[in-house]
Amino acid sequence: MISNENQKPKSISGKSQKELTNEIFQRVIKLKLRLINQYHKMYQESSLDHVRKILVKVENSEKEDMELIKSAMETGSLDELSPDSQPVDYEMLDHIIAEDSEETDPNDLRSVLIFAMKMSNDFSKIFSLMAEEYKGLQVTNALRVLTDRELEMKNYLTNLYDDLINKDYW
Repeated sequence: MISNENQKPKSISGKSQKELTNEIFQRVIKLKLRLINQYHKMYQESSLDHVRKILVKVENSEKEDMELIKSAMETGSLDELSPDSQPVDYEMLDHIIAEDSEETDPNDLRSVLIFAMKMSNDFSKIFSLMAEEYKGLQVTNALRVLTDRELEMKNYLTNLYDDLINKDYW
């Protein structure tokens, strides 16, 4: 007779799915913590109220993501948080964020918005790839929710950029 433990497929690494899921989420948490710290550092260095407000918003969004990740680690999924419709990445200003920009200046709204758009874009791509890579794992829906949240934030920041930076361009 085969035990239940032997029937569970192992990952390529030989780790159980639970171990692999926890490892994935731990890595995501580390990435999110680094980004939160970066936003907080820019907030402290910025002397412009409107830039600080945007930095608080994106930092709080990252903190919400952290809470979602921790919840996913406890429950194994975020099925109940899956949005009804998935946000579309309009890629309106992707030409601006495609190249690595110079050092981010916390007192320059354009610089801060480009940095935040790039981070949201990069994270959405990372989470999307991870969701595809780990199909079948309980973590897939959680990664899709995180992908969608990053796209929503990127779209928000893109619209802000268009309204505040490009307002007199057209």
